Amino acid sequence: MMKDLPLWKLLLLLGCIHLAACRSSGAEDGARANGISGPIAAPWTAEFLKPAGLTAATIWIEGPRGLAEHLAIRQDDSTSVYSEKTVPQGFLRTLRSKGEGWTELHAQIDQWELVAFEELRVLERFGASNIRIRASGDVFWQCEGQESRRGENLEFNFGVGPP
Repeated sequence: MMKDLPLWKLLLLLGCIHLAACRSSGAEDGARANGISGPIAAPWTAEFLKPAGLTAATIWIEGPRGLAEHLAIRQDDSTSVYSEKTVPQGFLRTLRSKGEGWTELHAQIDQWELVAFEELRVLERFGASNIRIRASGDVFWQCEGQESRRGENLEFNFGVGPP
């Protein structure tokens, strides 16, 4: 197959392969020069590494840049409406029940499982902030090795530190 290619095409192909193999960005070079081997992780907390569960009618989560790396939201178009938008405070994601029967809106932050029955809102702030979770409406929380908590409202506020 190579012998059928004209010389100029062969040289062009070899040049492209060489350029692709040698390509790197200035950011990668700077990171290597400073001893950094990959992307810099955003500050976080170890509080979510203990298995826990939280249920409530509504759950509001707010945290710093990097929250999305630890968060998963399950979307089901048949039972809920999902929206996301940029707001002055950061990036807002909302999952609302369509209100048709019993609906569970699921999210997970590391080892914490969260279930809201009406609305789940997540705000990833542009800058640094603590991680704050506010739950309201028949709230129940249980964490491995700790006493469970129940009430009409419950709030968690965790500071973040270096990764």
